[in-house]
Amino acid sequence: MAESSGGRPKREVPSICCQERPRFGVRRCSAALSNQPQSKIVVSWCLVHHSNPMSKSEAPWPHAPKHQLSQNGTYFVTAGTYLKVHHFRTPQRLEVLQRGLLTVTRDFRWELEAWAIFSNHYHFIAHTQDDSANANSLSQMLGVLHARTTGWINRLDKTSGRNVWHNFWDTRLTYQKSYLARLKYVHQNAVKHGLVLVANQYRWCSARWFEGVAAPALVRSIYRFKTDALTVNDDFAPIVE
Repeated sequence: MAESSGGRPKREVPSICCQERPRFGVRRCSAALSNQPQSKIVVSWCLVHHSNPMSKSEAPWPHAPKHQLSQNGTYFVTAGTYLKVHHFRTPQRLEVLQRGLLTVTRDFRWELEAWAIFSNHYHFIAHTQDDSANANSLSQMLGVLHARTTGWINRLDKTSGRNVWHNFWDTRLTYQKSYLARLKYVHQNAVKHGLVLVANQYRWCSARWFEGVAAPALVRSIYRFKTDALTVNDDFAPIVE
């Protein structure tokens, strides 16, 4: 499918039905950090130290999406908060979590295709640029994101040591139709949860960005995909205060 010619969006843009390989499994992000060699953890923290997702700098919006499966791996990822608590229920908190996700994916060289950020969970689809077939950096990347957002939200709420994040689930996508259907699912997820009537009205997802950088024909094509048969862990009922 052709890549759109759109450039980097302006700041005001906020943000199956077929067989797949089995999931690589559910992994706790605390374990993801502890299982990495210490040198890799230090490098990871140095990366985000210079592009702190908690800072007030502008979010690093990704370039125009390719809408093609990557040979190195294309993944659908869902992560939820512990006990599905709505830690990110306000616009400020949603903005911080979204900026954090965009920052760590850039720093770990993952190419985002779609994302949706909510009060107690998030989804995204991204390509790894790593040659590793099992995307070893995914656990490390999300471990960094979750550690930093946990620290920030606990300082904000004055609840030191509170467990904020629970598990994440990842699926490697190997069929083009499954991949495109999940792209629609993520772009339109805020509508599914009843938060908006039109997806591009929700500021903490990729719908408005996608519609701004992709060709109109491509947008219409992806939005026509059926998502009823998709199996997604999405029983979260998010809110916005």
